[in-house]
Amino acid sequence: MSTAVFVMTHKKYEEPQDSVYQTLQVGRATGDHSLPYRGDDSGDNISYRNWLFGELTGIYWVWKNVEEYDHIGICHYRRFFLNENGEIMSGIEYDRILSEYDIIVPKPNISDQTNQEGYAESHNIRDLMTVKAAVDKLTPDFSGAFQEMLNAKSSYYANLAVMSHVEFNSYCEWMFGIFAETEKDIDVTDYDNYHKRVYGFLSELLLNTWIIKKQYRVYETEVGITSEKAETTELKRLLSDYVRKGDFSGGRKCYYEFMEKRPDVRLSQSDLSGEIPLMEIILYILEQEQQGNQKGFVSVSTEFPELIAHYRKVVGVLKALGDGTAGEADVQYILSNHLTAAATEIILRNTGGINGGVVRKILGIAE
Repeated sequence: MSTAVFVMTHKKYEEPQDSVYQTLQVGRATGDHSLPYRGDDSGDNISYRNWLFGELTGIYWVWKNVEEYDHIGICHYRRFFLNENGEIMSGIEYDRILSEYDIIVPKPNISDQTNQEGYAESHNIRDLMTVKAAVDKLTPDFSGAFQEMLNAKSSYYANLAVMSHVEFNSYCEWMFGIFAETEKDIDVTDYDNYHKRVYGFLSELLLNTWIIKKQYRVYETEVGITSEKAETTELKRLLSDYVRKGDFSGGRKCYYEFMEKRPDVRLSQSDLSGEIPLMEIILYILEQEQQGNQKGFVSVSTEFPELIAHYRKVVGVLKALGDGTAGEADVQYILSNHLTAAATEIILRNTGGINGGVVRKILGIAE
């Protein structure tokens, strides 16, 4: 039994050592030709449509150009299936699991919304309904499974899966057939670059539909995230540059413009350290203090790692002040780092669990 897990990437990354993993650069037809990886732009391909299909251009390439394996898998450059010890799964482990199960997928995301509600909140619901109409028309036997998927409050994500080559081919034929039917009715002209990758988002729900319909024996496992999303790293770099230059208003403007185009950079699976929300708050503090000709946070540092550490320390001290457990060292930290009334108010508004009334009284801040 042979297995190949194709790792979809658009950037250089640290490749797993196990030979089961094969890197495939997606969107290479219009992307970076200096990367040392095989691209999805040879043979029968849709590489040039990566702007519309995302990692599906790689999946399409595997479907049309790879024949020699019993099992086919899809991972991402920063997302990998983990074994029970929390290590990246090996080829031997894939083969063992697939001797008992039909498909390997991530443990599902659980939400308080249905999949239909979640899609409507983040994307254009008309696109999802267009796909539903195509499913009803082309494969009506899948209609019940599609509706079950829409009503469910859990889902497998990111198109991560490993299954038999035969099932992979059948799934691709079905999915790309559905998309061929919908392309005449889905118009992305007015979408930003993030939302233009509409078929990548829709395909996640189709994979869930396929699994429901097929009634597979499903093996769910943890997915390890080995690095932050490239776009998250880029936003942090941009904001850090603004802070170093002292252009805090420009930094806030950059933040909101970036978030409008790529709201996904704040997700926990993108921002592994949870720093993006803190950077937003710190930028606001820096801007308000600058406008008031005060040197509070900026007197600590103009480097974000130090500012984030300071912010977290201040939050801890304010909580301790509020509940009466603050020591002399806590008070001294506040005094020596010139905590301004503006910064205190912003922190109180953005942080739960602090007794703001007590804190304001101790620090002499009028409510």
